[in-house]
Amino acid sequence: MVAQAVPAYLKCSDGCGRELFAECPLPHDGTALTTAVEPVVDSSRYFVVRVEDRESRKHAFVGVGFRERNDASDFAAALDDYRQYLRRKQEAEEMREEFTKLKTAAGGEDGAAAAGLDLSLKPGQTIHINLSSSLKRCGSGKQNSSSSSTSGSGSGAAPPQLKLAPP
Repeated sequence: MVAQAVPAYLKCSDGCGRELFAECPLPHDGTALTTAVEPVVDSSRYFVVRVEDRESRKHAFVGVGFRERNDASDFAAALDDYRQYLRRKQEAEEMREEFTKLKTAAGGEDGAAAAGLDLSLKPGQTIHINLSSSLKRCGSGKQNSSSSSTSGSGSGAAPPQLKLAPP
């Protein structure tokens, strides 16, 4: 299987791999992959391949069989990887088009503003972070010696809260 670019080709060569016997162009336009390579119903080691001549566009169906089950499953996995590649490529193109539409609708601003999300802190807004729960999770269950000495009675007073000002 050769996939240097889209479209990919399944190339069949002689035993030494020097002379090309036939090749099967794998679809990349949304057509089902089974139009080019289809597994046989009653065996996992045999496939039907639609080989095609590039110049004359004539085609024929050729049966391909693997002696070892591992080789057949590797072949099926390569076909599945190609199918996933095409699906991801299509999803990426759809996301790019959606982002472009949002960007042009917002007048050329960045993606977060185009989606209508303002995640910045407003003037005077603060964030409170409670570190005591993270210390209990990360620590081995022992109290910090400085926190027990500051409480005086060992009651485990809550640590001071941190306040972060907006940038």
